[in-house]
Amino acid sequence: MSREDAAFLTLPDGRKLCYHSRGGGPDSLHQIFYLHGVLSCRLEVLGTSEQVLQDLKARLIGVDRPGYGQSDPHPERTAQTCCQDLICLADSLGIDRFYVVGCSGGGPYAWSTLHHLGSRVLGLLTLSGAGPSGMLTGEERLRLHEGHEPGGLPEFTRTMVRNILSSRTALWWVHTLAGANLIYRWLQQLMANVLDKMAPVDAACIKSMHPEYQPQIVAQALAQKPAAAAALLEDLAIGMATWPWDLTKLPHEQTRNIHIWHGHGDKQVPVVFSEAYHRLIPSSKLHIIDNGGHFAYYMGSTYTQRLALSQLIAGASRSAI
Repeated sequence: MSREDAAFLTLPDGRKLCYHSRGGGPDSLHQIFYLHGVLSCRLEVLGTSEQVLQDLKARLIGVDRPGYGQSDPHPERTAQTCCQDLICLADSLGIDRFYVVGCSGGGPYAWSTLHHLGSRVLGLLTLSGAGPSGMLTGEERLRLHEGHEPGGLPEFTRTMVRNILSSRTALWWVHTLAGANLIYRWLQQLMANVLDKMAPVDAACIKSMHPEYQPQIVAQALAQKPAAAAALLEDLAIGMATWPWDLTKLPHEQTRNIHIWHGHGDKQVPVVFSEAYHRLIPSSKLHIIDNGGHFAYYMGSTYTQRLALSQLIAGASRSAI
């Protein structure tokens, strides 16, 4: 990987934060921070069309969360500490107000950014965004467990696995050398066969249009080896636990430019989560792609990307009226 794919900021506590920009430069009209999914990295921004970003006069900045890619681990990472890292990066780049995009497991961090930094956030876009099961109603949980989630495990087993993986005990264990190495070996096997576990439409999308996924994005996500294993469980603990804020109590001015995109055939993050977000924040705009999977944003032509980003940018102007 070339050096220009990795830019660095030294944070106040001495940690190194890694990011990569795509599209326009510092003088772009629109600055957008991109928060990547679980077991991914800043290079997810490679999937967004350079031409679309240039046409929109936008810069898309992918940021490695601690432990992923080239960002140093954070021993006590929370959603709020990730917001603090992001604001340090924005300040260092001279960005006052910005948009936030959260993809898949990056969704909870996008919502956290809106909650903690709302006065600086011009708009929020989630792509196949994950969330805690506690946000679902009984009817939504029923739909979640009736074929929307892969694996065929009974509900009790799925719940037990979730609780174990997202527990603080698991986090302590994975930070030990033996635990981290064991999880890392499992992750290597999982990611080597990840295309086989996806919806066919997603696997086809990656094979035909985004060959960078495994050799670049996945490889870079796991670059720090055991630290990436810890980052995985940290993401699960943060994203799946009950959040320490209430989406329904966000100030009205922070909810006028929220766009929620999801593929109906998503096997990794069922569409019911995006439907729940829209239920909790009725002023948000829900966009369901009928023939889309987890990577619906990247599929087909650049039409979806252009539409999603242009609506996000236009929404900031409407919100200011």
